[in-house]
Amino acid sequence: AVGNLEFSETQVATLEGIAALCPLSDGEAVLRARAMLQLLQGAPADYDDLSICGGGERSIRKKMTGQSSIRVYPNPANNFLSIDFQSIGEHSCQFLMFSSMGQIIKEIALHSNAGISQLPLQDFSDGVYWYVIPGFGAGKILIQH
Repeated sequence: AVGNLEFSETQVATLEGIAALCPLSDGEAVLRARAMLQLLQGAPADYDDLSICGGGERSIRKKMTGQSSIRVYPNPANNFLSIDFQSIGEHSCQFLMFSSMGQIIKEIALHSNAGISQLPLQDFSDGVYWYVIPGFGAGKILIQH
């Protein structure tokens, strides 16, 4: 909405999810979301695009320092999406999945214990989806049934 600088918590979360994506692979929407958030919050956020974009690699394996890693597979996915997380630290983190319109459609808590979480995909339509794991990165998943 032109001139409207009031957004709901859901809308702000959606903008934050889009802003956390890689501008090189996910395009102008990432930069626009960042600009909108700057207008709302008054100060620019610091985005580590080198880490977010994988240093130029197009990989869905995201690593933190030490032995922490999160892997999201298969891609393309059919029946299930696996989220393999190991030693993510003492804190739990979130897996956020977004539609192509930027709406949060799934949120999963990943706890600090090593393990694999499986997301059933039977209720998802075919298409491209984005995920964000704050502190670990973001990526795209193609669902094909």
